[in-house]
Amino acid sequence: MTGAFEGSYRLTAIGRSQWRSVTIPYQTFGASAEARNLTENKKAAAGLQFFYDQAGDSRFSTLHVNFSTSWKISLDNNQDLYIGIQPGIAQRTLNYDDLVFESDYLGIENAEVFHTTSLTYLNLGAGLFWEYKPRRNKTQANAGASLFNINRPEQSFFTNQDIRLDRRLLIHGSVTQQVTRRTWLIPHAMYARQGTFQELVVGGQVKYKLSFSPYENKNFYAGLSTRVGDAAIVSVGMDINDLYIGASYDFNYSNLVPASHFRGGLEFALIYLIPEKQDRKQYKTCPLFM
Repeated sequence: MTGAFEGSYRLTAIGRSQWRSVTIPYQTFGASAEARNLTENKKAAAGLQFFYDQAGDSRFSTLHVNFSTSWKISLDNNQDLYIGIQPGIAQRTLNYDDLVFESDYLGIENAEVFHTTSLTYLNLGAGLFWEYKPRRNKTQANAGASLFNINRPEQSFFTNQDIRLDRRLLIHGSVTQQVTRRTWLIPHAMYARQGTFQELVVGGQVKYKLSFSPYENKNFYAGLSTRVGDAAIVSVGMDINDLYIGASYDFNYSNLVPASHFRGGLEFALIYLIPEKQDRKQYKTCPLFM
């Protein structure tokens, strides 16, 4: 979806904290910057992404720095297809000072020794994104599919080359349907699969337009989704001109409830769009005679 937005640049920041009621909370932070219309025919876009995640007693952390680029193909006046690739570099580290192993109960100190506590690897992703946005139609739609970890990088902190990162498939789509002058319905779905693990998220949002002024863009969003078999997700958001502010919370209802007490993850997001510079029309000045 690199470059799939209205404007010249898009800046994004996101933060998430999960499982605070169960263990040391899992913390995730991300930021990205994208630029559109990098060529004269306005087909190319590029972006830079940063993600950092830390989990558990070992402070197991993952750092991703990805470069993404896309090429837009206009299918007709209402449809565009984006082809994207995403090469990147990642680093994973752990600290086992606070971990307890079986040997600790036997009085054997430092019996567990990792070959390394840090590993760095290259990663590659690619995807397609289709967008249907007619100018004078009350219905819009989009769909996409991406494949990550294509090169299946090694993941072992020992010397086992057979332990590799599984490829991850992601499929998603949404429809935006205007139902009244002020209200839109936005159903959406996402499916992800990695190795033997999979998840399905389905739900929707209601968009309510707060202002019809040509100089303002103010909308309110409220949504409800479910990660099937795991959590209910409540979300709210707001457009304030070129800034979007959003928040969501996961209410866990899986078999982890005795430990989670229905609490899951809190997430915040900010998106800022820098609009395209409008060319001023040239007018001839009429001289003024007294």
